[in-house]
Amino acid sequence: MVASGFFYDCSSCTGRVTADWFSGMELATWNRGRALRIKTAALDLVPMVLYLPTRPQSREECQYTRELLAYVDEWLAQLPDRTLLIILADANSHVGLVYNRADKVWTCRDSQGVGNVQPDPENYNGRLLSNLVEKHHLALVNTFFASAAKPTFYGSNGRQSRIDYIILPSALLGSVTNCEVWTRTGYILQLATVARILDHVPVIVDFQHRSWHVPPTAPRAHYDTSILDGSQERQAWLDELNAQAVASQPLFDDYMKAKDVDGMWDLLTSLMSRSIAACSPPPTRDHPRVLSDETRNCNSLVLSLKGQLYEILQETSRPAWLQTQAGLQTSILRQWHLLARIQAMDKRRSFLRRRDRQAHDDELVQQLERAFAAHNWQQVWQLVRRLSHFPRVCPKKRRPSVTFEVPDTQDWCSYMQKPGFQGGTEAEMFVPPSVPPVQVELLHFSPSHTTPLPHTITELHNKQQQSHHDYLAMIEQQRHTRGRRAVPRWSCPSEWWRAAMSTEAQEDCQHPAQLSPFAAAIARLCFLIRLTCSTPQLWHYSESAAIAKENGRKGCSGYRLIHKLDPVGKSWYGSLWRRQEHEYPDHAAGFIQGRRRKQAILLLRVLAWHLNKEEIGHFSVYYDMTNAFASARRPCLDGACASCAAGDDLELLCQRHNCSLVLLGSGADSEAVVRPTVGDLQGDTTAPGKVVHAFSPLISNWQDNTTSILDDIHLQVFHPFESVWLPASIVSFADDVARIGVCRSLSDAVTRIASWDSALDTCLQPVGIGQNRAKKQVSLSLKGRGVPLRLKVTAYKVYVGRLRWLQSMFDKADSAGSSDSDSKDTTDSSSSDRGRPPAQKRPKSDHTETSDPPFASLLVHTAKQALSSAVHVREHDAVLQRVVLLPAAHPVCLSLQQCGRQFAATAHNKQTAELGSPNLHKWAALVASLGALTFSEQQKALLAEHAQTMDSPQKLAQSVFVCKLSKAWVKDTFKLTISLAPEMLAVTELVCTVLASNGAVVKRGIPPRSPQERAISKSGQGLSIAHEFPGCKFFLAVHTIQTASADSPLGSMSEGGLGCLMPYLFMAGLNGIFSALRLYTIASRFGTLLPCTSRLVCFLPIWLLGSCLSQIGAASLCWQVFKGMQRQALGYTQAGDGVGGDSGWGGGSTVNWGSGGERAGSRDRGEDQEESGISMAQPSAGGFQPFQGTGHRLDEAGA
Repeated sequence: MVASGFFYDCSSCTGRVTADWFSGMELATWNRGRALRIKTAALDLVPMVLYLPTRPQSREECQYTRELLAYVDEWLAQLPDRTLLIILADANSHVGLVYNRADKVWTCRDSQGVGNVQPDPENYNGRLLSNLVEKHHLALVNTFFASAAKPTFYGSNGRQSRIDYIILPSALLGSVTNCEVWTRTGYILQLATVARILDHVPVIVDFQHRSWHVPPTAPRAHYDTSILDGSQERQAWLDELNAQAVASQPLFDDYMKAKDVDGMWDLLTSLMSRSIAACSPPPTRDHPRVLSDETRNCNSLVLSLKGQLYEILQETSRPAWLQTQAGLQTSILRQWHLLARIQAMDKRRSFLRRRDRQAHDDELVQQLERAFAAHNWQQVWQLVRRLSHFPRVCPKKRRPSVTFEVPDTQDWCSYMQKPGFQGGTEAEMFVPPSVPPVQVELLHFSPSHTTPLPHTITELHNKQQQSHHDYLAMIEQQRHTRGRRAVPRWSCPSEWWRAAMSTEAQEDCQHPAQLSPFAAAIARLCFLIRLTCSTPQLWHYSESAAIAKENGRKGCSGYRLIHKLDPVGKSWYGSLWRRQEHEYPDHAAGFIQGRRRKQAILLLRVLAWHLNKEEIGHFSVYYDMTNAFASARRPCLDGACASCAAGDDLELLCQRHNCSLVLLGSGADSEAVVRPTVGDLQGDTTAPGKVVHAFSPLISNWQDNTTSILDDIHLQVFHPFESVWLPASIVSFADDVARIGVCRSLSDAVTRIASWDSALDTCLQPVGIGQNRAKKQVSLSLKGRGVPLRLKVTAYKVYVGRLRWLQSMFDKADSAGSSDSDSKDTTDSSSSDRGRPPAQKRPKSDHTETSDPPFASLLVHTAKQALSSAVHVREHDAVLQRVVLLPAAHPVCLSLQQCGRQFAATAHNKQTAELGSPNLHKWAALVASLGALTFSEQQKALLAEHAQTMDSPQKLAQSVFVCKLSKAWVKDTFKLTISLAPEMLAVTELVCTVLASNGAVVKRGIPPRSPQERAISKSGQGLSIAHEFPGCKFFLAVHTIQTASADSPLGSMSEGGLGCLMPYLFMAGLNGIFSALRLYTIASRFGTLLPCTSRLVCFLPIWLLGSCLSQIGAASLCWQVFKGMQRQALGYTQAGDGVGGDSGWGGGSTVNWGSGGERAGSRDRGEDQEESGISMAQPSAGGFQPFQGTGHRLDEAGA
């Protein structure tokens, strides 16, 4: 097998060329695999050969194959992402087809590592090999190309198979240009001189590869930062730097007179670079040799002896040489002598390697002690990693993000010119691609200044004070800046600037005259920035660095462009941004002081936990924005700066993004400079804050425009300090948004998500940011009340593209409750009723519709409609009514009970029209009883005004709709329900506030289900299951037969009914048992159930068999009828027992009527009527029996 198409000239390598061998550690596996890792400055290549055993026949052979591939798996996991891996495998494996046990067919494997060309049924080796390539994101190349659809092995028995494979990273499949099997070459290369092929044949793969590393053409300065850790070396460098600053003092004065900010900054940078180069020469990377010369000579001798042994084995394999016995003996003696020497030298080589490794580790330990004593933490970290053998301690898994096609400068220029939502920045070409290096220091981009220069002494003094504050804040900002970060090539590392400015003598100084010469020059630069209201141009120029996004894409979209900026400019702008006063919405988190990522995650989890506890269906949507930092429009960023800054600070902050230039292709074969027209530079200190300021108000508007009533009820939290209710349904982290919503069903969730998406696109359009729909995820939790059991699922995440598929699956599962109307299938859910998608037409069944009695289906649909109506009634009650829980001993509760008793006693003698609605009497008693409670004078005045205004029952009837008192579920607790007209909202709030301050509890939200609603739901589920159960046909048939037999002469023998069910079950069971015994006797005597066919009596065993089966089946169905009767009777009994309900709410043991129905059925109700007012007791259903009594008919009068 050959992997061609890869040729690299190592003569142009600027780095070292090293090679590492891989082989099995044990003697049993040393000839199963070999690998060579070739590392250069621009290449990391690992060619590997692998030989798997033939098809294992025992458990030990299977274990051996697993251990071998596990060792290969562990070794591959240690390779870094940049490694180009090429595996040439004699795998003895068949791949492609996987056996589907459910359908009992062979299907193609759905994998990115195994193709569908010439698939074979997968064997044991093939399954292990497929799992290995899928885990490390590799691909069997010759399974993807039809040109390689040929056998690679020809056996002596004429069998042909494909067992040899070339394995490459799956990301390289698009770069493969050819893949063939050279059958003719295999025939030429085989050793056997026969007329047909009896061995393996070569597999050829041609591919194009571009090296991972681009050879740098622009040299970079690498300085040794260890002198900053030592006091003497650091002081010597600072003395040299200050001496150069004193010598350049006239140049600083000239730049101050000319007000040249760029010239002063160039001088400061050049002084810093020269002083660093003089005191800290570039470090030389010394790679000490681990193995000594003696060990290397021993290793060479072992390899030479193995080569001699191989030559002897080749000679002894010739048939003519084996004819002489003396030659055979000589060969055996030579082989034994060489093997003995090889074993002895192997032991010697192992000893020398251990000795050299120990000596090397001892030397590293000594270096580590010296570095620790010198406080050289960089060298300490490097030595610790070398001592711990880092690749073995922390292995890396291969990821599918390895991209072998590195974009060049022209690709980046074209990509940056795209709009922001496509990943670009709408950039303009400033310097076209040219031969590097581009002199960025000579580029000039003049911003438009609107702030005039100061003229008065007061203005100059203010500028001086501002510049001094800028300098101190910049030093404080640099303290929090991480060191050893990459910087542009025209700048110096941040640790050198921090060491030059933040000395102990300068940290406490309050006047610029007390600073060192170089620090005073930087302070003069800060004053010049304030004086001219402009910063150095090089602070706005960035050097781009491409970092892999690990998203599996090719080209520029597979990389994230990070901007390397000048560290002093980042510190100055970061301190300026931190000093401004920022106001963020409550939902914003991330890049905000005091608001962490964990806070946003915790808020969503707690809110979801409460919704799950209350069994409220909800869903969460996680939005991701495409290239948000680099796609926001510049006027929006200017507005974000204007919301927190003004004057000179505003203009300076706007210059940060308006004057930016980006250097592309740094150090490559060509370089270019572009000017972005939208967005900010990702990697800058102020970029996240600007995006949050521009992005958060849009999210707040989006939330206000798309919030529903259910969200306002369930997704609000109470602020304990401000005493207000705040929406908690949305959380934003920089440009990422997570939102949670309440839904009744899956179709409701789909509809709301579609409306959210359209509204979000509308809100983000003015800013220029677009959402990334491919990364959007939805978390569903359909655990709410009223959701069928098969739709109650735990919270799980799905992509939005599969949400409609999930909805269709649930609609099919809930086909029993779907409508039979013929509606067209459309994808626009908004066109359906209440956002619900149109129901699909059910397929016709084998039986006709007339075979099922209509009342069974009617009963199921009636129960479902009643439950749906009850849900809507409870939702409307939550909005229109106020519920207050009162203790039984509360004075208001006692007053209302007394009012109910008086009204019931008076209703025996007068008509209802004369008395009026009992709600009016209860309201009058409530208002009168409130006078005995404690409340403020203002509240007393409002209550007195209401009492004076309602001077007649007619006015009161137009304002008071409901005022009733009923028992609650909690013992010794009553529930007061009131509903007034909208113009009396203030009175309603007054009553609730006064009661709450005097021991009552005000309940909010949707009330729980009533006992009747729960009983219907429980019975309806059983009825729906019974209606779908096959035995339901028999139940209905029993009812039909019973009705028909009642009119026949048999009806005169008995009263009929289910009283005959148990005797019939007993008789049918006995007949079935006796018939089975008779069948066993005949079968044991004759050996068959059909001993003859000449007479009619010969078929008696067959008739007995049919009778036995029918009797046993009848007994079984009767038993099912009996159990169903018990469950149904138990359900009716529980539905009528006592008072039920949930905690804190009224149970519903009484049914309260409105003003038009108080009189109906109100007489002779006993103590219950007197205690709770106008009510109707719940009827008992304990004596109910199925299939008994007179049925209801719709055509009867009064039905």
